[in-house]
Amino acid sequence: MPRAVFIQYPFGRLLGDVGDTAGQRRICEDMLEVLATSKAPNTCRHLPYDWPESAEETRWRPEESPPLGSYAQSKGLDLPKTLVEAMRDEEREG
Repeated sequence: MPRAVFIQYPFGRLLGDVGDTAGQRRICEDMLEVLATSKAPNTCRHLPYDWPESAEETRWRPEESPPLGSYAQSKGLDLPKTLVEAMRDEEREG
């Protein structure tokens, strides 16, 4: 991982709330700043933004599964296990 920026926002709101273009722009500018100022690979930074609702009020995950999750459930698939098996490197064990 060359560089990573983390922000503690709910699932699906990677850059902030819908319609908050000023806030989204600030986050993008901060991400670009990390990219521009990182001295070496493996730079990780947690941005100092807080979600406007309290942790108790925040819906951290959507009430409805995303389409891929819903499909996997309807087919009785253990999606993480299925994906790991599908992407297994045949040249190496494990």
